Amino acid sequence: MGGKPVHQLGEQPADDDNADKDFTAGVGLLALTRPGRTAAILAEVSRDLTGPVIPQQEPRSEISEPAPAPPTVARQLVALERAADALRTRVYAPLAPAAVRAALTADAGAARQYLEELSGEVERISERLAAAQRTAAAEPSNDVTGR
Repeated sequence: MGGKPVHQLGEQPADDDNADKDFTAGVGLLALTRPGRTAAILAEVSRDLTGPVIPQQEPRSEISEPAPAPPTVARQLVALERAADALRTRVYAPLAPAAVRAALTADAGAARQYLEELSGEVERISERLAAAQRTAAAEPSNDVTGR
């Protein structure tokens, strides 16, 4: 090998002019001395990476009966639930006394204007909610939730 030092993988070469060349030559020499072993390791890693992440499950189950499917909820019911949630999360917090005082401190005129606009919206919502409740009362009940 011409008397040049060959370094092991990860070992730092000595500080001389040919140190980088010696280091890369050593890494290349290490890979060349075990090409079959390196190929076998790479093939094994490749199989591990391309295989299923979760091991295959046996076709039979230990549970005797399947779990009942959750009841499906109509999109309209989900929309009503979201409307109620939106009121809770988006209206209650800004109308808390501390939040209103902070808004009045920041800009009293604008805060009062927004409160008036909100009051008008709440009146329209109340009218629509009353009509929806009258419709619900007039319809025959097929209540499955027990609410």
